[in-house]
Amino acid sequence: MRVLLDTHTLMWASIVPERVGPAASAAIRDPNNEIYVSAASAWEMAIKIGIGKLTVPGGLAVFLVDAMKEWSLIPLHVRNEHTIIVETLPRHHNDPFDRMLVAQCLYEGMSIVSIDGKLDEYGVTRIW
Repeated sequence: MRVLLDTHTLMWASIVPERVGPAASAAIRDPNNEIYVSAASAWEMAIKIGIGKLTVPGGLAVFLVDAMKEWSLIPLHVRNEHTIIVETLPRHHNDPFDRMLVAQCLYEGMSIVSIDGKLDEYGVTRIW
């Protein structure tokens, strides 16, 4: 299975794993799954760090490198095809980063690992 981590899932799995739901934790740890992290999540984290709403151990660069290694994450770049899907999405969710993650899941045929139940309205498979 191919799964995309929501930004909070990436952070929680690395910093406070007890906050991750049991199905989400199992999906992340399953060696048969391909686990992706979006450039949109790194961008979201960078913005929040820059405005003082978020801190991560060692800073963003160290955090991302460590998380990528620890969870054998595969980077997912933002493609033009993803942005075109964002344009067509209904406004179930106002967060632009979550909307991008939904678009990436829809285009790439991935499930999303997220606590956010609002994402269900887009028809993506959500694991938590």
